Amino acid sequence: MGQSGDDVEERADVAVVGAGLGGLTAAALLAVEGLDVVIIDRNSHPGGTARTFRRGEFTFPAGPLGFSCPEMVSNTLPSGSLPGRQDFERVAYRVRSGGMNVPVSLGFRQEAEALAEAFPEDPGAVHSFFADAAATVKALESARPGSEPVLGELGRASAAAYLASRTGDRRLVSLLGGIGAGRPTFGFPMAARMWDLLCEKGIWYPCGGFDSLASGIAASLAERGGRLLMNTDVAGISISGGAVTGVRLAGGGSLSAPAVISNADFKSTFLKLIEPTDLPEKWLASVASARLTSSNLQVALGVDAGRVDLKAFLKSSRIIYRRDTAGQRQYPRVEWESSEIDPDRLAGQELELALMTAHDRSLAPPGADVLVIRTAAGHAHFTRFRPAFRKRNPEY
Repeated sequence: MGQSGDDVEERADVAVVGAGLGGLTAAALLAVEGLDVVIIDRNSHPGGTARTFRRGEFTFPAGPLGFSCPEMVSNTLPSGSLPGRQDFERVAYRVRSGGMNVPVSLGFRQEAEALAEAFPEDPGAVHSFFADAAATVKALESARPGSEPVLGELGRASAAAYLASRTGDRRLVSLLGGIGAGRPTFGFPMAARMWDLLCEKGIWYPCGGFDSLASGIAASLAERGGRLLMNTDVAGISISGGAVTGVRLAGGGSLSAPAVISNADFKSTFLKLIEPTDLPEKWLASVASARLTSSNLQVALGVDAGRVDLKAFLKSSRIIYRRDTAGQRQYPRVEWESSEIDPDRLAGQELELALMTAHDRSLAPPGADVLVIRTAAGHAHFTRFRPAFRKRNPEY
């Protein structure tokens, strides 16, 4: 599991670029099918950002706070080194904003009933939304591989337009369309998927933390003959005659494979790892112009439980919060293009508050808790602080 690039064998059935949770899971699933799989990652540990860091007696998450579909890990990848289904705890969420204090992670039926009670003037809008969301998810999941799901008008509708035609309460539009306090910006099928993820499939926390989850999947892969090449950077994905032939390594050498899975982001994959001449110009242009999703700004706090009021977390360990703005219809926009960010505007954004010790007491000493606060942050704002891999400017 700790081999270097010099130890690369000449061939594999599949090469996986990146040992994040996505790359690890894909590799382990393929290994279960008997394929020879090799993962290459420039980090020294499997899991990517799915790890923790310590400050004094406290342990904080560096990456994800939860994950979905635990059955894929506990059932599809059976192994003594993996945690069982009972070792995943489901995370409960609430939204607190604009006078709302409502659950957002119950099953569809219970969720519809709870929100219909919270919005007594719009029960019909609530129930029709969840009925349509359930039908949309069913259509998406029952579609045959390679075929288009039959969604009808819902497949073409934006979440905002769908909801605006059913309710005049902008809080309900924001809540159902985006599970928060901001204006929905995506289509109805995506909104349906998000609610299905929260309510039906659930978000889960792996007991022992994400370090143990990543290590468990890596161990499962190794048991089945899969190989992890850590501290090894990929220089590029090789293509010949329109077909993938393997990967080139930064330190010299190559690995031949008829299939390559990239767990890197889409821009790095298509703009850095693949030669421009191997891709259509229109495709390259669309990838180059596509926006990256937001990054996160995180504040990790180790708090004295006797001096901080944590009663807000009695019914849920995660809260999606946005402070009231005294009747303003729009929240002040954070100017991510600026060299300095206004803290007051930043605090006015939608925040996710996670009481991590509600699921894992080992993260803090007795009488203390770990509280993580996150908010969406413009990705480009932070790139100037990171000139290269594992490098940070002093201003960071």
